[in-house]
Amino acid sequence: MNPVKINSSKSLQQRCSSARCHVATPVRALMPINYIKQCAAAAAGAVLLFSTTPGPALAMTSACPDMIKVADGLQYCDVKLGSGDPPVKGSFIKVHYNGRLDSDTASGTFDSSYERGRPLGFAVGTGQVIKGWDEGILGGEGVSPMLPGGKRQLIIPPALGYGDRSVGGGLIPANSTLYFDVELIGRLGKK
Repeated sequence: MNPVKINSSKSLQQRCSSARCHVATPVRALMPINYIKQCAAAAAGAVLLFSTTPGPALAMTSACPDMIKVADGLQYCDVKLGSGDPPVKGSFIKVHYNGRLDSDTASGTFDSSYERGRPLGFAVGTGQVIKGWDEGILGGEGVSPMLPGGKRQLIIPPALGYGDRSVGGGLIPANSTLYFDVELIGRLGKK
């Protein structure tokens, strides 16, 4: 990566976005890109905020001081309740999300559909994403299903995430707890 010249009159968000930070999708083999390496030149000694999306990620985390923990270790909090029919197993849905390795949104972001400007579509409940996502969106014992337009924060323990596997060349270490802000854009029917 070539060094990026920094104009100190630019905001931190503009400086980070000039570093061309890119991320990958969390389906199947997650291959996220390390923001620290990608944005270091753009930050030029400033305090680096990894979420360059104004609002959604920061607002969602601060809105969930009390998480609900269910028996399998999944924790969730509805930031905004949606309306309409919930998705069913096998239905094709679209979501926006931010994924982190830390509860603090200012560090550890490894993937964001908001950053790409494009929601992720997948058939929920079919194993296309990690178990914690399927349960956190479809619902389960102690977890109500998300409704279209709803926003939810998920804290996913290793057993419902990637377990003892390291993912993304070590960017997501084995046995990592994952933090996601998920917005259910809509249910598009059966795949």
